[in-house]
Amino acid sequence: MKVPQINEETGISADYWNEYFTKRCSFSFESNPCEAVAKQTNIYPIKKYEERFPILKFEDVITDKNRNRVKRLDELADLVNSKFTDASQFTEDDFKQLINEVFHLIWNKENEKSTYPEVNRYV
Repeated sequence: MKVPQINEETGISADYWNEYFTKRCSFSFESNPCEAVAKQTNIYPIKKYEERFPILKFEDVITDKNRNRVKRLDELADLVNSKFTDASQFTEDDFKQLINEVFHLIWNKENEKSTYPEVNRYV
């Protein structure tokens, strides 16, 4: 089975954004955004790319094209699951920077501004 929704430019599945989507929504709509993100992270930890797309089930999960991006996405998953579980350990700016980086890893070239306005406001 092919990995769904592969971005041709980056080689990363747009479906991976779903790992961050509930945290992103909680951040935007809750009165205490860091607490909301920490709660979501404790309930739903971020899966690494190969956990979301197991190589026994999907073809071409990691390729020459996406290898460096997958490595960075996995590093960010580890960071979220260790630091973003306690609201006292991160700031709103930390979360905004994280979301912006994940978005760019999935959809954009390095240093290119996103076309997603909610992410652009964090740049």
